[in-house]
Amino acid sequence: MINLENFKKEKLTIDLLWANIFGVLILIPIIIIFGLPYYFLWINDKIVLKNVIHSIKPENVAFSGLLFFAIIILGVVIHELIHGLIWSMYAKNGFKSIKFGIL
Repeated sequence: MINLENFKKEKLTIDLLWANIFGVLILIPIIIIFGLPYYFLWINDKIVLKNVIHSIKPENVAFSGLLFFAIIILGVVIHELIHGLIWSMYAKNGFKSIKFGIL
């Protein structure tokens, strides 16, 4: 049995500005590592891509955009629920200790 008296509760937060800056800094090398090889591998297929883009119908684009947005929102909710479930396993009051919100 773990003795909880030896633990200290400490609130930790990450500054949103720093998190966004850090996210962009991480994204730059990822784009270089994966984006440049992708571009150079597919540079000769630009004509095919151009024909595909011109054949897209506006009504399909609107539906695809809404579907994409809905999938992203659902994915964010599921992602945060997974965080909450894992953290609740280690929280004193279980899932009652977890609060969800938007910053």
